[in-house]
Amino acid sequence: MCRRGSGGLSGAMPKDLNDPKDDVSGVLARDNPLHGHAQALDPHADRRAWVAPLLSTLVTLPGALVALAYTMLAPMACDSCSDADSARFDTSFHPAFHGFLIGLVVPLGLLLASWGLPWQQRNAARRLVLALLAPGAVVLLAVLFTALVDWPW
Repeated sequence: MCRRGSGGLSGAMPKDLNDPKDDVSGVLARDNPLHGHAQALDPHADRRAWVAPLLSTLVTLPGALVALAYTMLAPMACDSCSDADSARFDTSFHPAFHGFLIGLVVPLGLLLASWGLPWQQRNAARRLVLALLAPGAVVLLAVLFTALVDWPW
């Protein structure tokens, strides 16, 4: 049986990387940024930072497509209108539709901001708020579009 320190490999104890006596390079292994897991590299990293932006993206993008389809199909509401109703509808529809299209930049910007924040614990609340505001902005745009159009009903 080999004893520790006798030179045999069978009974040798593993080397402690954090033992200052065994440090030959002048840098301890625990001080090495490449040593350990990603959490050890940055103790303030948020491992679940991707969840809120992903869920928001999965809700916002289909919601924006549905709202866009709604606004694009809106002129069909005035297919059987009189000339006066049609003129009134058209004068209110075009600015509302262009405002809706330009307004879609807001949810897109909110999504990009929620993805783009540094994945740190200190940004978790900001990321969540931005992720929640993105689908809300799409709903708000659809409501504003509906309110701005002079419907023939």
